[in-house]
Formats: sequence, C-alpha cells, structure tokens
Amino acid sequence: KSRSKFCSFVCRNDYFGDREKIFSKINQVDRVDSDGMFLKNNDDLKTKFKDNKREYLKGYKFNLCPENSDYSGYVTEKIFDAIHSGCIPIYWGSGNNPEPDILNHNAIFFFDHNSDNSSLFNELKTLNENPRLYKEFTTQNRLQKNSQDIIYEYFTKLDCKLRKIVNSV
Repeated sequence: KSRSKFCSFVCRNDYFGDREKIFSKINQVDRVDSDGMFLKNNDDLKTKFKDNKREYLKGYKFNLCPENSDYSGYVTEKIFDAIHSGCIPIYWGSGNNPEPDILNHNAIFFFDHNSDNSSLFNELKTLNENPRLYKEFTTQNRLQKNSQDIIYEYFTKLDCKLRKIVNSV
C-alpha cells in the first residue's frame, strides 16, 4: 500500500512534557499528523478510519510512538501497532531498549532526549525523500529471529501462573 504521508502521532496526554518535545522536533523534519487528543491537528483517524488505529497508520511511513514515561521494561502497544501496520517506529521509552529479545532495534528509530538527534533527523529526511532507501529499510525483519519462541514461552508461563492462582482460590 502506498504510504504517502510522513508521520503519524496518536496519544491522549503528555504528563511530563516528553512527547511534546519529541513531536516538535520530528515536526521540523516534515509534518506530523496528530490524531489523538494531545496536539490534535488532524481528524482522519476518527472521520475516515472510525478509530481503527492500525488501518489509519497504514498511510504513513513513520509512526511517532513515545511511551508515557521512560522506565526499563515498560513497553506498551504503541510500538507494536506501528510495526503491525508497517510503519517505521520512532520510539522513546524503556531506556530505548524495548523488548530486546523480540524487537530488531535496527528496524526502529530511537529518539534520545540527551542528544541533538541530528543523525535521526537526517535519516528520517533521507528515507522520506528516497523511496528506494525507504523500501530497503522497511524490508528488514522487525522482529528477532526467535521472537515467536520467546513470546510463546511468555504466554506459557503466564498460563501456568494463572492456573495456580485459579486453583488456589
């Protein structure tokens, strides 16, 4: 599917000011469409896609997906929605080391509050303007080779724990 738009951003709030800083910087590269309640400048998610975020993201090359806060191990659905929809995630959170056994970090861009991020901005601009390089970047695996086994193990352990809880009641 043709990805004609640069970057999307969907969130409700910005408790600590991190998201607004990231949005402002990425928005200097090219327009970032914000369809969430925070920094809303677009309404396509609701009006054209009936709040189906994953379908909405399919029209974008990149998805800005910062977490609410930056705590090691705190990873929400945001980065996975971007990957599922085929966008290149621009991520911040979890110490910029989200799910290292599952995600291929070479297929993700990371925003760093302690950096000027000039190389990030240059790479985004290059990929946005060069369809061949963009396609090359997006054809790499987004997940680690054995990620399915690790995820299966997570669910198996969770199932085991839940059975113990239910059986002890």
